[in-house]
Amino acid sequence: MRVYMITGADLVDYHHLLPQTARELVRVAGATAALALLNTLPGVVMLMPKGPDNNARGARRWARLVEVAGPEAVAALAAHCGGGVLEIPTCAQLRTEIRRAWLRKRFDVLTARPPAGCGLSRTQAVQELGVELAIAGYAMSSRGIETAIDGSGPESARDARPASRQQDLFAL
Repeated sequence: MRVYMITGADLVDYHHLLPQTARELVRVAGATAALALLNTLPGVVMLMPKGPDNNARGARRWARLVEVAGPEAVAALAAHCGGGVLEIPTCAQLRTEIRRAWLRKRFDVLTARPPAGCGLSRTQAVQELGVELAIAGYAMSSRGIETAIDGSGPESARDARPASRQQDLFAL
């Protein structure tokens, strides 16, 4: 189930949702290595070793990074920020949009008429999505699923609805 994994296509399609640190990671290490780091070590902040043999702790971090991203990418990162901090962002906005897109696509399959789909009602499809997500370890409420498939997240709700007079009274 590809709900939170970032792909190369996602880097292109949703580049506007990438934080600057992720863009820099792609630029320095390359897309393949950056994807491996973003999907394997999201949110990790570490001191970037200057080389593989500086000290024992640095050598251990270097070896871990090589396992994930490969020796060429790690060498490029060391040349770029060795001795400084390497921050691998979580890309939360991007992952949220990936999840929303997956939910909408899966919902369409579940509610489409056979033979193309399963022919489920909206309620049944939302329940099925909840079960699929829970089994995969990504529990999500029915309300959250409905919000995602309707495309009515907090951002769109804020922009789509005009403010009422009463809301103007309480605006700070």
